Amino acid sequence: MSAFSLFDSACLHMICFMAMMWLQVIRRRVKMDISTIAQAKNHLPKLIHAAEAGDDIRISRHGKLVAVIISAERYQQHFNSGTGIFQAIMEWREKQSALDLTDTEVDSWRDRAVAREFSWE
Repeated sequence: MSAFSLFDSACLHMICFMAMMWLQVIRRRVKMDISTIAQAKNHLPKLIHAAEAGDDIRISRHGKLVAVIISAERYQQHFNSGTGIFQAIMEWREKQSALDLTDTEVDSWRDRAVAREFSWE
């Protein structure tokens, strides 16, 4: 396997993982509070209690999401579910292969006129 295909595979795995996490959040319709780091520091016990009650607490810095507080129970469910991330991604890829998409169809999704500049230097 070439280095490129390993990199490509790793990127695909990360994208799939993030998509699966967002789908779980959407499916559960979990309430997510947004706090700044300063607010989190001043109200940490309240935020911990909210997380224990099932809320996901998003913490931002300068308007950008930097951390999420979730309950220990949710953490255990996500990270010790018995199905590893690689297995979950492989199952997702099998489902996608059933769509019978052609290379031409997939290539049409990207606007190649808006390419990014790239340099190894």
